[in-house]
This record gives sequence, C-alpha cells and structure tokens, in this order.
Amino acid sequence: MGAGFHGGFGNTKGAKKYIFYAENKIEALKNVSALPKRIQASFTKFVKDTTTSKYAEYKVLVNSRGYIYQSTKCGDVPGSYAVYYKEVDKDGKTLKVYKDTYDNNGYFVHRKIK
Repeated sequence: MGAGFHGGFGNTKGAKKYIFYAENKIEALKNVSALPKRIQASFTKFVKDTTTSKYAEYKVLVNSRGYIYQSTKCGDVPGSYAVYYKEVDKDGKTLKVYKDTYDNNGYFVHRKIK
C-alpha cells in the first residue's frame, strides 16, 4: 500500500482508521505533504528520529486530542516487535511519547514512557 490519506485497513489491529500509511521511512518522508500542514514538521521529525532502516509502517491516527504517530520496529527475538508512539495536539505540539513492546507471540510485554 502506498502513503497518503487512507481509511481502515483489513489487517489493522483494533480496526483503527489511519489517515496516513507508509511502508518505510523513505516513503513516509516522500509523502508527508499528504498530511495536514499543521503537523507536517512534527511528523517529519518523528520519522527522521528513527535512525535505522529497521523501522517500518509509519502511520498517523486521528484522535480527540489531535494525532498519534506510530512506527514499528522488529525486535531481536524473531517475531517480537516494538511500536513507537508520539501523541501530538492539532498543531503538532508533543503531548506524549512512548513505546509498547510485544513478545514473539504478539502479547503485550510493557510500555516505556519516553
């Protein structure tokens, strides 16, 4: 799937509706203009802060307070992964940053507040 404004995806956990989806960092940076102008700089910084190519699936979700940026990184144990989140208000100001870790069976392990 390409980046841009999309509705829900068939395999999206919890049936969340993302307004932006990119499979990798290059695609996310290339298509950042598809997001509302107020959050483009903030999202670009979020993507650029993921310094390795191990991050994938950049997503933006709308919630009542603003937006949630999300990226996924595979863990060292095959099948394990971490999901990085950055919550911002409607103007792109950071509200909260955290990471959820999942084991190789897909079970939630812990949340680390950044």
